[in-house]
Amino acid sequence: MGDPAPPPVAPGATPIEREFSEFRWFLPDALVEADLASFRVTYMNRMALILFGYTPEDFAAGLTGAQLLAPREITRALEMIRERAATSRASGEPYERTGTQDLEEQLLLRKDGTAFWAETSSAFGLDDAGVPTLLRTLIRDISVRRPAPTGDEAPVEIEDRPSEDGRHLVAVCPGCQRLGDANGAWLDLHSYAHEMTRARAYEPRCPDCRRRARKTIASRV
Repeated sequence: MGDPAPPPVAPGATPIEREFSEFRWFLPDALVEADLASFRVTYMNRMALILFGYTPEDFAAGLTGAQLLAPREITRALEMIRERAATSRASGEPYERTGTQDLEEQLLLRKDGTAFWAETSSAFGLDDAGVPTLLRTLIRDISVRRPAPTGDEAPVEIEDRPSEDGRHLVAVCPGCQRLGDANGAWLDLHSYAHEMTRARAYEPRCPDCRRRARKTIASRV
């Protein structure tokens, strides 16, 4: 597939609009926009077409967000949209932005059906009344550091139930120590904590690690 040509700019566009159109087309990260009502993909920039393996003709023929997401990610995406945008869309009241930008790791699908892990950051596009109408997502391929599962790696069912003593079970891989969530994704500790609590992680050293670090430094002096 050759380098995709940029879409035509709307007639009568201002110089600023033309500059913005060119800017987002040539972003180094993939940019995808999808309509919230239909989940139809309404925009893919140059890098998104290359990353997912689609052509401008494929886009013009029509794509949905579900074609870009691994099946287990579709439910998560729809739940996120309902959780954050449902109130504003139902009431017509303006959406209040959180002022934060959350990073997610999602399993996505290329046109040829191969899966890859990507770091995504999403925000809502608002209409003139301030109501969310589209989801705008920046996507960065992270498959170099997080390879996607291959076809012979069957997904592991994660038990979502309390143990006999009433405490909740957490799935922990004994090999890599990643934690499994109810959607079948295996996350590092930071990603799991963020998914479960929406909190951001920071990294203060605990007293034991500080003592070990001081001993290591002292032994090298």
